Amino acid sequence: DKNGNGNLDPEDFILFYGRSPRSWKYNPTNQTYSHYLNSFTETNHYFLSFGGQPGRGMDSLQSLVQPGAYRPSSFQGRVFLEEERNNFINSGRQWVGQLLNVESKVFISTTLLPGYDPLASVVYWFVVLGRSTSNQTFRIEENGKLLGQITTLGFNTSSIENNYAYRSPVASFSRSDTLPGGRSVLRIEFQAATAGPEGWIDWIEILYRQSFDAINDQLSFNSHDSTAVIEYGLGNFSSSDIFAFDVTDHGNVKRIANLQPNTAAPSRF
Repeated sequence: DKNGNGNLDPEDFILFYGRSPRSWKYNPTNQTYSHYLNSFTETNHYFLSFGGQPGRGMDSLQSLVQPGAYRPSSFQGRVFLEEERNNFINSGRQWVGQLLNVESKVFISTTLLPGYDPLASVVYWFVVLGRSTSNQTFRIEENGKLLGQITTLGFNTSSIENNYAYRSPVASFSRSDTLPGGRSVLRIEFQAATAGPEGWIDWIEILYRQSFDAINDQLSFNSHDSTAVIEYGLGNFSSSDIFAFDVTDHGNVKRIANLQPNTAAPSRF
């Protein structure tokens, strides 16, 4: 409601913000992110109504203007892959991804990293599972270069006292050289030599530094974990008519007011 007259005029629009069942949570103690998903659904439902009493208005949050404020050049970009393809006993909430064995050893995942900063390192987190009476190895490459290996331990697969598969601890690797085209191309090979051993990909997380450049006039980013005043410069928008929102509290989204035009970036706050 640009003119504040309480009517939906031709120049006004409705902007809806909802959260996915798949997202990220932040740990302020470790200052790290980890992904999560809903074990029961891939869909969130929202109910909208119109007419009747006026709806709740959106509060504003004034942007602070402080000369010399810290202005970061990037923020924590993050993507994850967790495919719920296989359930070991066709029951329960434990789902895993791609099955690998001696006949199908290789899993390849190609992921574009929006706003990728080639000067910063990329960090990878993996969890895999293996079912075998002997130790098995997963060899992981990024764009043709070795990242590392993960070993799953062998166990007595005929015992009902053991889990169906051995789940590896979370494994972390990093890469400092540039990813061509800002694209991750992970190749995971399950190095089973004989029939019988099986392996699965549980999940993959990729953390990288992302620029404050919009993609198709949209940009979602996390604020820095700091009590200092921080200035954000947003680029690559098609116009200076930009809206910014604080969505920290999903039930109380606020519009950030007093965005400042800038010649170096369309807007800052």
